Amino acid sequence: MSKEVCEYRVSLRGRPVGSYRLTSLRKHNTVILEAQLDLQGPLGRKSVHQSSTIQQDSWVSLEFVETYRNGAET
Repeated sequence: MSKEVCEYRVSLRGRPVGSYRLTSLRKHNTVILEAQLDLQGPLGRKSVHQSSTIQQDSWVSLEFVETYRNGAET
């Protein structure tokens, strides 16, 4: 089982506005890909989370889920 993580800072006109994180996790014959985008600005906080499960051999998608969240929600 191996895991890779990439993290990025998101900026707009030189000001930080959020972060973006990509994660891939290999388990047996499947790969789990996850992306998390967090933004904060004049319109409040927003988050987007994407998760995908893929067969490693054929790169066929087994599942994809995308969720959105406002900063006020828990």
